Amino acid sequence: IIFAITLIPFHCCRVRPLVYYFYQDLVPTDREQVGLPENLFTNNNNNNNQESIHEQYSEDENEVLIRKSSNKQEVAQVYEWIYTNCSSFRTSCYVITSIWAIGLLSEFLTRLTLILIHLSVNKIVIYGNVVLSSVTVICILITIICVTRERKQTIILIEQWKQEHLNIQ
Repeated sequence: IIFAITLIPFHCCRVRPLVYYFYQDLVPTDREQVGLPENLFTNNNNNNNQESIHEQYSEDENEVLIRKSSNKQEVAQVYEWIYTNCSSFRTSCYVITSIWAIGLLSEFLTRLTLILIHLSVNKIVIYGNVVLSSVTVICILITIICVTRERKQTIILIEQWKQEHLNIQ
């Protein structure tokens, strides 16, 4: 249900498809990895200065390492920029979120049907697990295909944007 809810365009708040947030958490991409210029995110420079000052006075070395390795604000800014400027990424987020919403909803409806046709509990459990495994495998395979195509297209769109706006060859 959560996958489907994130597809509804609420005008009162800015909700992205659930897969958009999965991208940020599971595939953190910073500005350098995408090849975007430093000055693209002006707020990022101020935050880096504040973080480096805080790191100088931090007593715990592990805390400093964690802060350096996960710059969540920069990752969020990069994904916001990609979402705004790359239609392939936006489309992919909606498609993958829709696939998982439909897949998990169909799995629920199949289990409900198994219960309503009065099968034994053992059969419901067995068939339910088979259906869940099948739906999960199918959704994962479709997700991999979508992400592979999306990444190729997004890289092309980023290069086109850099050529148009930065005159980089």
